[in-house]
Amino acid sequence: MNSKERVKKILAHEEADRIPLFDSMWEDTLARWIKEGLVDENIFKKPDKGGLVNIFELQENALALNDYFGFDFDRIYMDASMRFKARVISETEDKITVKDRYGYTVEKVKGKSTTMRFIEFINKGPETWRKIKDRMDVNFDNLSRIDTESFFLRVGKIPTWEEVKVKFDQLRKRNKFILLSVYGPFEATWRQYGFTKQLMDILLKKDFMREMYEKYCYLVIDILKKGKEYGIKPDGMFFAEDMGYTNSLLFSPATYKELLFSFHKILGDYLRSNSINYFMHSDGKIHDLIPYLIKAGVEVIQPLEAKTGMDVRKLKKEFGKDLTFMGNIDVMKLSGSKKDIEEEVISKITIAKKGGGYIYHSDHSIPPDVSLKNYKYLISLVKKYGLY
Repeated sequence: MNSKERVKKILAHEEADRIPLFDSMWEDTLARWIKEGLVDENIFKKPDKGGLVNIFELQENALALNDYFGFDFDRIYMDASMRFKARVISETEDKITVKDRYGYTVEKVKGKSTTMRFIEFINKGPETWRKIKDRMDVNFDNLSRIDTESFFLRVGKIPTWEEVKVKFDQLRKRNKFILLSVYGPFEATWRQYGFTKQLMDILLKKDFMREMYEKYCYLVIDILKKGKEYGIKPDGMFFAEDMGYTNSLLFSPATYKELLFSFHKILGDYLRSNSINYFMHSDGKIHDLIPYLIKAGVEVIQPLEAKTGMDVRKLKKEFGKDLTFMGNIDVMKLSGSKKDIEEEVISKITIAKKGGGYIYHSDHSIPPDVSLKNYKYLISLVKKYGLY
């Protein structure tokens, strides 16, 4: 059974040979692991000057990591931005400030996945929006909106659709499950409008927020349609859409139903009609949104942060007929003892895997206090107790 077959079977709520595996790591985690013997540092391709900040979002490096740990997914990326000209504003030995294609300016520490400092957002309100919203109409020149390398803070060369088709066909030969990543409507909108302003205006300017969500939603669908014309069709669509924090949601379920639900459902209807599986990433405690996400057509929820009280054992019992769960292995336990890791894996995976519907992932991203030795031990346990 190859990786794609394995994932498809689990998503159909059937038992495969084992549970599928995938994970995310911080940049500085991987830098640590290289020093601890992950691979020879010299094999990693370095980004072009002014290109990607994170070398692990380059395709060659990502594929090497996927194969090393036996992951079942290969990730590709969508650019659903307004396509502002991305450029480096300033750069020092330790930091880089970039104006991104989504319309925000941000300062990032190099080589670390720390919280970024957002400096400015292009959209100041309805008047600005009227001037820039046409940038979200599909203007399909020959530069692709999909690539095997991330568009995040990317100021380098963008390939043509034809060039991406060649890379996509090479990925297909690997028989992995190909997951196309993009922001969800809520996440994408604050990237050009501002996080705090968006939280205020989902209450104060509902029609305005609804207009921006709708515009983005249909841009994503149009990009998928264009990719399909070139034979670039992913197996799954992964939306980064943080809607919660440690203690609660960022907004009420009623506000979600009024403003965001319909757009998540429009996306879900399109994905279902094209046999593309629907993955939703949200940090935080989002339990109260799960019934709505199911109605919207979401099939997979990730990463199920353990510190928020999200528990795959309880979720499986409550929603297991309708959802596949991806994650919930507490990263805080992974820097502990072997016993800590064993208890976390055995107590959750043996329950979550029953009848399919579970994919291994950490409950967010692996932080740099987790050693390579501990992580390799974790993966060995996941493969052992994830067998059917």
